[in-house]
Amino acid sequence: MISFSGIGSGLDLESLIGQLLTAEAQPAQARMTAREATLQAELSAVGSLKGALASFRDGSRALADVSRLLRYSAQSSDPAVLAVSAGTVKQEATFGIEVKALAATQRLASGGFNDVAEPVGSGTITLQRGRYDADAGTFTQAAGSSPIAIELNAGNNSLAGLRDALQQAGIHANVIHDGSAYRLGLGPANSGLDHSLKISVVDDDGNDLDQSGLSRLAFDPAAAMGAGRNLTETIAAADAELVVDGLSVSRSGNRIEDLIPGLSLDLKQAAPGQTLSVSVAVDRAAAAASIAAFVKSYNDFVGTARALTAASSDAAARGPLVGDASVRGLLAQLRREISDSVVGASGSFRTLTDLGIRTALDGTLTLDSGRLDKALEADHLAVASLFAQVASADDALVSVASADPALPAGSYALTLTQLASSGRYGAGALTSLVIDADNDALRVEVDGVASGSITLSHGSHGSGAELASALQTAVNADANLRAAGVAIRVDFDAAAGKLLLSSASMGSGSTIAILEADSNSAATLGLAAGSGSAGQDVVGSIGGQAALGSGRILTGTGQLSGLSLDIQGGLTGGRGAVSVTGGLAGRLQSLMDQVLASDGALAARSNGINVRIGDLGAQRQQLDLRLDSMETRLRAQFGALDRLVASLTATGTYLTQQLASLPGFVNKQK
Repeated sequence: MISFSGIGSGLDLESLIGQLLTAEAQPAQARMTAREATLQAELSAVGSLKGALASFRDGSRALADVSRLLRYSAQSSDPAVLAVSAGTVKQEATFGIEVKALAATQRLASGGFNDVAEPVGSGTITLQRGRYDADAGTFTQAAGSSPIAIELNAGNNSLAGLRDALQQAGIHANVIHDGSAYRLGLGPANSGLDHSLKISVVDDDGNDLDQSGLSRLAFDPAAAMGAGRNLTETIAAADAELVVDGLSVSRSGNRIEDLIPGLSLDLKQAAPGQTLSVSVAVDRAAAAASIAAFVKSYNDFVGTARALTAASSDAAARGPLVGDASVRGLLAQLRREISDSVVGASGSFRTLTDLGIRTALDGTLTLDSGRLDKALEADHLAVASLFAQVASADDALVSVASADPALPAGSYALTLTQLASSGRYGAGALTSLVIDADNDALRVEVDGVASGSITLSHGSHGSGAELASALQTAVNADANLRAAGVAIRVDFDAAAGKLLLSSASMGSGSTIAILEADSNSAATLGLAAGSGSAGQDVVGSIGGQAALGSGRILTGTGQLSGLSLDIQGGLTGGRGAVSVTGGLAGRLQSLMDQVLASDGALAARSNGINVRIGDLGAQRQQLDLRLDSMETRLRAQFGALDRLVASLTATGTYLTQQLASLPGFVNKQK
């Protein structure tokens, strides 16, 4: 008997079709899965390479800026007397400094009061800040300061109320109990002779000078004790006095930042007769550490690149970027930059090898620390010029104001045809040193800014230079000029017997004029309404190309447009050269910026891998479509087969039944 299980033919068509489709799909799917894993590994490797290169670039930044590579430090031979710190100082130097006296802040004390609530009197108390000249017996209010007037009445005229009012006005004030009475202590906020106080009162009791009522708080340093000088000066104002390399100088405070450019001095105690040594030097240990860090960051990158491109018969040890031409090209470029000499480098150091940095056989760098230390000791600026862009001028009166990192390295001749000058007003003959109501008022215009009304202090000056100083102080105290940041300088030409007024600025925008003056000013001071001569901008060329002048600043043009020089004086004509070194760190950064850019080589490499990964997705879709088509075809074929087998089965069954019905057939079968 012929029989089949299942529907129709009895064949398990679903299992059979599934097995055929799996057999068709598996090789292609395995191939694409393996390819995708390889591409993902390459993509991850490119990311690792980018990260290592970015770390190397960041590590090299510390060497690209000479101010970060060469940090200056300052030391004092006795920090207990004088502490020092280096700020923007950019040169090594040694100074001899004697601290003769410290600056002091004036302190005044009142007489005793029974209680903090005790009235001090009523009226007006006015405080002025300035300098008292004991020899001349005069008090001169400080430039730019204004008197402080405080009204005292029944609501605030207690000892505590006056203290609070003084504090609100910016005056140091406290109430102190000395064991028997309460006293008011007060003084200026700042130290120095120019911050002494003069206190006058308008006492409601009618006497402003006695020791009764509000006049108990009067303090005129030129008055007699008890008759207008009624407070006790417990601490006298004083300027700090120093001798720096034999030059006597004074300052109002004990922290001095304007004496030696870039150097801060903190005076701790006076030591008359003791000359301290203050030295400013490059922190060579920090520079060596920065260079060592650069070598390490480069070696870390090379190590990462070597691991990613390692060739090996062992698949597990083989790098995902083995044989990658872009990585080999990048390593070759970096090695070439590191081994090349630096354009514009001066002295005996031209390559990293001169500093003890060599390339090993495996492509990493080795550092001879001892040789590097000797190089830094011999010429730290030459060492810096190998790594950082360094722009310097031959002329001591020319400094580099700014230098763009993209400046081409080289030596550029500097020629000046005109120096910068200030706007000037030449006064007429000075015939009097006395300032009174006939010549005490004027208005000026400086750099296009008009002053308000200026009133000169009355009095007779001892010399033309003293008068010039007083005039300069009065003009520069004007609120309009101070708000605009402009000022003047007044000199006395002793030979000509004239005052010379000049703007503190330089250049074509530097002007000065007398807008108004008292009728007698021209006759006595030589100051008459009129304009002076305008200043001039510096004119010259850099590297043979005409440069742009603005005040003292001369800026190059063309390829040197990123170079600006500050011409601080000197003569016209040839002024030497300005040298610009290329700087290895800058070159390396430029190369790495290009490679790491969004359109750089590594980004292109990542994009190419992502495209190929995307192609695999398209191939999978094509495989799915092919399998769908194959499944349709198989189902049609097996469907026909199923129907054929079913038909044959039915025919066989029919024949079996017919044969069984014939006489004798069954016995024969038996």
